[in-house]
Amino acid sequence: MNNVEIILTETPASSLLMPKPLRCLGIEPRDRLLIGLKSAVHYRAGYQDLATKIFEVDTPGITTPGPDEIPLPPCAPADFPAG
Repeated sequence: MNNVEIILTETPASSLLMPKPLRCLGIEPRDRLLIGLKSAVHYRAGYQDLATKIFEVDTPGITTPGPDEIPLPPCAPADFPAG
């Protein structure tokens, strides 16, 4: 693999909310074909104007960009008002 740059951060507080940390490391996001971030949605404010396309990847776990995909048991209609 040629020309692959990987940045690992230790804490959520150091997540790449904006492109500035990349630029401080000498990486100009506009010059890259692909940037991958592990993030929920807070990255959008910093990167949506730079990106041609944003791909959301759904990984196993309780946080998903597609809540309709969470298997929930069927529920009976609620009695309202309760009494």
